[in-house]
Amino acid sequence: MILQQPRGSKSLCSIVMTGSELGQRNNGPALLHINQRFTQHNHPSCDLTPSRNDDDVTRKIARAGALLNIRLLDHVILAPDGGFYSYKNARPDCLNGGEP
Repeated sequence: MILQQPRGSKSLCSIVMTGSELGQRNNGPALLHINQRFTQHNHPSCDLTPSRNDDDVTRKIARAGALLNIRLLDHVILAPDGGFYSYKNARPDCLNGGEP
């Protein structure tokens, strides 16, 4: 886990956690007073088209976060060639946990 805090500030500006760290009992976002998050993953094939599974996982993350009052800001798919797909720009309904 990496915690980043602006120099001289008492507020946390970002946290980087792996999936296994997120699931650990003492590292839960609610304990860190997180109310917003984003997630990302890569598509090594450079095909940025989200799969049905990508859509489903995005909705599940959004719904789970909503139970803890944690808003999903964006889910970004990255490609090795520098391309990216943003759910915020293309499919904001998924970020609210909504169905297509």
